Amino acid sequence: MALALALIANVLAIAAIIWQFLTWRWSGPKIKVSVHLSAVGEPGGLFEAIRVVAVNDGRFATQIIAWGVIFASGTIFPFPGSFQGSDACPITLDPKHRAGWLASIPDIKGGDTGIIRFRGFVGLATGETMTSKKFVTLKN
Repeated sequence: MALALALIANVLAIAAIIWQFLTWRWSGPKIKVSVHLSAVGEPGGLFEAIRVVAVNDGRFATQIIAWGVIFASGTIFPFPGSFQGSDACPITLDPKHRAGWLASIPDIKGGDTGIIRFRGFVGLATGETMTSKKFVTLKN
């Protein structure tokens, strides 16, 4: 009988340790980034833009200190400013909240007349860079 109780206690202790490990891994901020094409209405008319959106699906807040795009070639293009209607940067992103930033497509294209592929990114105060999974393709 004592052996059975000891085995049950050991199984429960191992399960508790596994549960503690899993909840520790699940805690903290979980930032998901997406990027998509958008149209922005301003006093001068309608402008094509891209929107980079960061969503915090985690349990804790995090600080976003930078945002921009990463081209398929690996070149990083951070944006110091954005269209009106974007969130401030840096920003503290609370749990279950989102923030978004707009940039004009001509700013991204520069003088390039070919096909441009890029992903959105946000830089966290921890030094991590979170990127969108999908590429956006711009064609002329």
